[in-house]
Amino acid sequence: MPHNLFLIRHAQAHDSQVYNADKERELKPAGIIEATELGKYLKASCYHADLIISSDASRAKATARLIASEIHYPSHQIHHVEKIYSGDIRNLLTLIGQTSDSVEQLFMVGHNPTILELINYLSDTQKNSMQPCELSVLTFNERWSQLSAGCGICTLNYPPYN
Repeated sequence: MPHNLFLIRHAQAHDSQVYNADKERELKPAGIIEATELGKYLKASCYHADLIISSDASRAKATARLIASEIHYPSHQIHHVEKIYSGDIRNLLTLIGQTSDSVEQLFMVGHNPTILELINYLSDTQKNSMQPCELSVLTFNERWSQLSAGCGICTLNYPPYN
């Protein structure tokens, strides 16, 4: 059974000088619109999530909640994981590897540059950048615990201009 990994960079957030801590940065109004539109796109395209995991930073949690709302995923079931905020791709690979193989559609909301590095590590293609609220979907025939460099096929980029 194929597995799909939806890798999402959080939507546009306010600049850090307004907040005491980077983790507290909230979404800009434009970011709220971006995340809502991505959720609407996913729903219209008949994508669903079996599991959503998100960084515990405010901007990532808000992005995940807005997407979840649009695709009718219960927001109280979103897993907020500190390692997505503070870790590197090894931490993300470990987290993904611990996912049950019954999860076919795994959504992960995180931060640049780590999400971009993970896409480039796992994918058959290479991206140069990742904009706020950008999504890449990677498809694997392997179990989550067996993912390795280059084993994923990039099947979708949203917005499609990248």
